[in-house]
Amino acid sequence: MDRIPAMKDDIFSIVGAGAIGILFVKLINLAGLKAVVIDLDDQRLILAKETGADHIINPSKSDLISEIKRITPIGIDSAILTVTNKFTVADALSYIRAGGQINIFGMGLNIEPIPVDFNKLYKGELTIRSTYSATPDTLARSFDMIVRDKKIDVSHLKSEVLPLVDFKKGMDLMLERKIYKAFFRI
Repeated sequence: MDRIPAMKDDIFSIVGAGAIGILFVKLINLAGLKAVVIDLDDQRLILAKETGADHIINPSKSDLISEIKRITPIGIDSAILTVTNKFTVADALSYIRAGGQINIFGMGLNIEPIPVDFNKLYKGELTIRSTYSATPDTLARSFDMIVRDKKIDVSHLKSEVLPLVDFKKGMDLMLERKIYKAFFRI
């Protein structure tokens, strides 16, 4: 969030309602801004709504652009992509307002190059940036927000607690989407 300039009343889209997407919803809420969460999984969208999303959209069940225009006729101010592929980038470019920004936060491994309409980027004066890693200061502030100050509750993000010896089993269950998030105890 430190790298995303925001103004009062900005509307953010968060693409991907996994653990990182839900944390972005909470940060956007803390900043007093609006969050529109986009995901193909209805269960994740329900969790996003329960944790503070102002709007949720499943683009496989409704027209994404029409839904965005219903929320904000000028378009989304900032899009955060926790899922980045040719579809999510193209979608974001289609609903970002002129002068808006896209932040690439999650990127799959070994994906094909993503085409970008530079004409739209240029004429719309859009910004695309990426965020790959946190600074020690950001990590310390995050720890404080979650652990010390309890501004962000993450208890609902864990669905299973497993012993550390079951690490592979927990990762496999997460990859198979049989559990949401595993935590391991030593």
